[in-house]
Amino acid sequence: MGVFRGWRAGPLVLALLWLSGCGDDAPSGAPPSISALTLVTTTVPVAVGATVSGAVTFHDDDGDPKELLGDLVLPDQTMVPVIGRLLDVVAGQTDATLRFEVEVKAPVAGRYTLRLRMIDDQFHPSTTLTASFDAQ
Repeated sequence: MGVFRGWRAGPLVLALLWLSGCGDDAPSGAPPSISALTLVTTTVPVAVGATVSGAVTFHDDDGDPKELLGDLVLPDQTMVPVIGRLLDVVAGQTDATLRFEVEVKAPVAGRYTLRLRMIDDQFHPSTTLTASFDAQ
């Protein structure tokens, strides 16, 4: 387990450092799955930098998780990509819970939705999970 941090995207300042693993290439197999996406932070102030923290659980039969990717959907439905990078921490693991932090500077009040998905070394995608928080 670890914490992710990151960089700037679009009108928001987003920081996301993804903790996960880049395992060796594995034979083709099943896609990874993610579940139990939760946000600890449910409200952030408008126009002030804030940290949204959460966790997501993954399972990958092949033990080759590669990348956790995300998008932030703004209240006007504009989608801002959140760049994720996996680290060697979970390489070879088939199950783990990943903690993350996203630094957000919400430009307007409203509901923001974080969309997360995972790919493995063979670029098999997981389903996409969502969780929301509000800017007030």
